[in-house]
Amino acid sequence: GIDVNANDIAIAGLSVTGASGTGIAGTGNNISIFDTSVLSSGGSGINISGDNFSFMDSSIGGSGGNGLSLTGNNSYFYNASFDNIGGSALNIDGDHAQIDDVEINTAALNGITLNGDYSALTDVIVRDAGQDGINIEGDNITVTDTEISSSGRHGIYALNSNNLTIDQIDASGNIGNAVAIDVNVDNISAIEVKNSKFENNLNGIKVQATGSGELTDIALTNNDISNYGETGISLSADGSATQINNAYVANNNIELLSAASLTNTGIFAGAFNSGIFDSLVIAENNVSDSGIGIFLHAQNGGDFTGITSMDENSIANNLSNGIYGLVQGSGSTISDLIIDNNNSSDNGNAGIGIISYGSGLVSNYISSNNITNNNDYNGQFVTAQGGNFTSIKIHDNIA
Repeated sequence: GIDVNANDIAIAGLSVTGASGTGIAGTGNNISIFDTSVLSSGGSGINISGDNFSFMDSSIGGSGGNGLSLTGNNSYFYNASFDNIGGSALNIDGDHAQIDDVEINTAALNGITLNGDYSALTDVIVRDAGQDGINIEGDNITVTDTEISSSGRHGIYALNSNNLTIDQIDASGNIGNAVAIDVNVDNISAIEVKNSKFENNLNGIKVQATGSGELTDIALTNNDISNYGETGISLSADGSATQINNAYVANNNIELLSAASLTNTGIFAGAFNSGIFDSLVIAENNVSDSGIGIFLHAQNGGDFTGITSMDENSIANNLSNGIYGLVQGSGSTISDLIIDNNNSSDNGNAGIGIISYGSGLVSNYISSNNITNNNDYNGQFVTAQGGNFTSIKIHDNIA
């Protein structure tokens, strides 16, 4: 291989083939590699430590380890390809990475591993990553105009990322979720997933708060989600220190085109084991051909506090209930539930169904919904079985 230990170095027009270890290794700032191929290295294709690194118009293939590993800030990757990589194709530990026009075909681990802040990925293609297509742990990250398919785990996985924007993504055929967002520390905020297409994944978008996870201001909008194995969109707060605040789920088209089962859900929100949702809006979504259309579940002290609003959604042709609220266990509550101006029709059970087994639902308002042509309960049911309803208003619905 080639060893570079200096600043201000440019490597151009080389073909490095069959290195027993790393193809190109270097330490220094302002190292540039362009118009170069690194093939069949026994270790990593390229391993660089230093700031202001750039990799352009180049390719790495058949490396035994990672394709390219970088420790450093202010990096730039353009018009690069990675094929048949034994580790992660592109592994970056540093801030301010710009990744543009990069294609990855087959990596044993992640397609891209990004551990750092203030980075942007644009026009990226990742196929056949053994784990995640893109794995993110950092703040102020933008992923746009990107295709991810056939990952062994998730399309995009983000852990404890503030100010994360995922926009115009096409994620299909991933074994896990198209987009998975995990939060297990407090004060995480400002996450957007929008304008994207997710098909043939286990879940379209899955957001989880666990441990001491607290997430504020999440918007999931204008996504097209189909043929999911479990849920189109799923949000959950699970545990006594978890909380999701100001969640907005709107203008998504969620359709299970393949055969649905009762375990499938179009949109799911769950507060479990004293987890909290504070302000949830589900509005103007189209949800069809699933098991349950929209499902709210509070269990074992889980609490939907503030206002939980479902407004102007179209929910049709689901095997079970169109809209379903379930409260179970001592201390579980859905407070200030507003179900207004929805069209929930042609579902296998009720258009709207609410059951309380726990502490109950407080101040519920169900108004002006079209709940025609459903199979059961005259279109709607509200039932207390060991639970209670403190205040409930049902009026002007069309059944």
